[in-house]
Amino acid sequence: MKRRDFILFGAGGLAALPLRAHAQASGKVWRMGFLAHGYESFYDALFEGLRPLGYVEGKNLIVERRYAEGHPERFPDFAAEMVRLKVDIIVVSTTPAALAVKNTTSAIPVVFPNAISPVESGVVASLAMNLAEMYRRGAYFVDKILKGTKPAELPVEQVTKFELVLNLRTAKAMGWAIPPTIVATADEVME
Repeated sequence: MKRRDFILFGAGGLAALPLRAHAQASGKVWRMGFLAHGYESFYDALFEGLRPLGYVEGKNLIVERRYAEGHPERFPDFAAEMVRLKVDIIVVSTTPAALAVKNTTSAIPVVFPNAISPVESGVVASLAMNLAEMYRRGAYFVDKILKGTKPAELPVEQVTKFELVLNLRTAKAMGWAIPPTIVATADEVME
C-alpha cells in the first residue's frame, strides 16, 4: 500500500484505494459494489446523497449489493465477485468487508464512510454517531472519485461534532456513579 491509499473519514474512515478510471464520461453507466453485514436504513443516505450529484440507480448507476447476513467469512467471496463484475467503486460498511477488498484488489477504489468500529472491536459496548450523515458525506467522495479525482488528492476528514449521551438507568444498573458535572455537560441524558 502506498502512502495515503486510505483516506480516513468521520468517526471511522472513508478509505479510497487507487483509482484507474478517468473523468466521468457522458452517458456512462457506473457500477458500484456495496458490501455490508445486512441492510441498515442509514445506508439510504448514501444513495440519497448521490442523486443530486447526478447518480440515479437504474439510470446511470448499477449497485451490486451483497450482505453477509451474520457470515463475515463471505466478504472475500463478495470482494472477488466485485472484481469479476468490474465495478468502478466499492462502498463498504464494515471493517471485515474493507479488509476483504483490500486483500483482493488494489485497482478498485473503496469508500468506507464509517471506519473501524469501536463497537465491533469490543472497545465500547455502544457508540452514538450520526451514521446517516456519514453515509451522505460518503456520497461526495464517491462522486469525486468517479469523476476522476485521485484518492490521494482528497482531504482526510475527521468528525467535527461530538455529542455526549448518558444513559443513567444503565449506569445505575452497572453501579456507576456519574458525577453531576458530567451530567450537566451531556448533550442528552436518558433517565
